[in-house]
Amino acid sequence: MIMELQFSPFVRKPFEIEAVQITEENIEDVAKFVGELKFKDDGAPFIVVDRRLVPNIWRVFPGYWMTKMGDNIRCYSEKIFTEQFEPKNSTEVTVTVKEPLPQPLTLTVD
Repeated sequence: MIMELQFSPFVRKPFEIEAVQITEENIEDVAKFVGELKFKDDGAPFIVVDRRLVPNIWRVFPGYWMTKMGDNIRCYSEKIFTEQFEPKNSTEVTVTVKEPLPQPLTLTVD
């Protein structure tokens, strides 16, 4: 007998991270957190990532981002970072509604 699955809607909870974009000026400091600083034949710096520290990527270059949430450190290409994260809006408001509203609630923040 095959049962019909009853799916329910869910929203992924947002979480807050701290981030720094990696530059040629700070790449040596970032390497201390994520791996070993190396240089291409043309002298361009990059980091060979220690996968025990940052499991989601192999190499990091200037323009990439390093994020931190508690003790968890991750690195992302600029493309992936901008697809997944946006700057925190300082005027962000969280509203908790304990009873159903008779009509949709609209908030405007100036």
